[in-house]
Order: sequence, then structure tokens, then C-alpha cells
Amino acid sequence: MVADALREGDGLPDSAPICSSEAEDIYLRKPGNRVASSSFSTVDTWEALHPRGETVFWHRQVWFQGRIPKHAFITWVLASNRLGTRDRMRSWGLQVPENCILCNTEEDTKQHLFFYCSFSSEVWCFFCSRLSINPPTLFEDCLRWLSNPSSDEFVKLIIKLV
Repeated sequence: MVADALREGDGLPDSAPICSSEAEDIYLRKPGNRVASSSFSTVDTWEALHPRGETVFWHRQVWFQGRIPKHAFITWVLASNRLGTRDRMRSWGLQVPENCILCNTEEDTKQHLFFYCSFSSEVWCFFCSRLSINPPTLFEDCLRWLSNPSSDEFVKLIIKLV
């Protein structure tokens, strides 16, 4: 009957059979790509509205117990390649000086800012010499190394905080 009404060009089917029906309406919920169901799930609704992003290898190195929230946030921004270093700002077309604001000798990149700059190198040397460690000097390699930098749990925490 619906097909006949649509073929006739009315656009909408006749509502009389629907209105005169004695069958109860059934409400189905279909959050995201899940199967339609008559039951409601808060978890399914949340996950449909807030899909999980891809899992990254460094999440435990950044969001560990005992972290300093501000430092974890900056590391997360840096690991996500979202930190507004001067090289990134210049790639957006902004007219900013290219050299590092701390040492004014090399181009300001995340790698330079956190490892190669003379100021950050002093910080690394100070802590690493006292802990007798040699961390990698590439940011992504350092994040991988942080998954197991020492067998001593106390030293692990200090290294992650550094």
C-alpha cells in the first residue's frame, strides 16, 4: 500500500492504516554502528557521541600515576604534534622569527627546544648525570625508552618526571 501511494505521486503514504492500527509502537535505539535494540545503554550512547581515538604507544609514559598535570599536558600536546613551536607557526604563514627564543642560535623546533637547545641540554645533563642514564635524543625514541628506563620503580618515576 505504501508503494502504491508513492507511485501515485503523493509523496507520502496514506496515514489511515497507520492511525487505525492497534499494534503498539516499538522504539529502537541504534547508537553509532551498533545493532538496533529496544534497551537503552548509557555506555553505548557515550561511545557513539565520543568515539575513541587511536591508541598511541606513549599514553602510559605521559599519563602515569604521580605525573605533574601541566607537564603531562605539554608532553601530550608535543607528542600529538600540536605544540606551537616557531617552525610550526611559520608553516601556518605567520611572520615570526625562526630562531629559538632561549638560545637564539638554531631554528625553533620541538626537537631543538627539548633536546638540542643549550638550556634544555643543561637540564638533561644535570639530571641524567645524577641518575647515571643516557636517554635517546629524539623525542619519539625517548617516549619509547620511557616505557622501561630502569628496573628501580623510584628511578622510573624520577626519569618520567624529568
